[in-house]
Amino acid sequence: VVTFMALPALASGFDVFLLMDAAPCLAEDAREPSSNRLVQAGVVPTTTHQLIAEWAEQGAEPALRSHLSQLIESR
Repeated sequence: VVTFMALPALASGFDVFLLMDAAPCLAEDAREPSSNRLVQAGVVPTTTHQLIAEWAEQGAEPALRSHLSQLIESR
């Protein structure tokens, strides 16, 4: 399912990031080939933790940054 959304988004000029830990694969033996195909096409693999850490660092609102930082620390 992710592949069918990510590839057209890339073709339309969007930057696409894939939360690898939040995108389960239907068939475990397909995980690596699917991930490799997406990365080759230009998808940037990342994790939920990394995304939250980046939002906490770059967020414009201090209150939001504080809440996001708490999520990271509670991990």
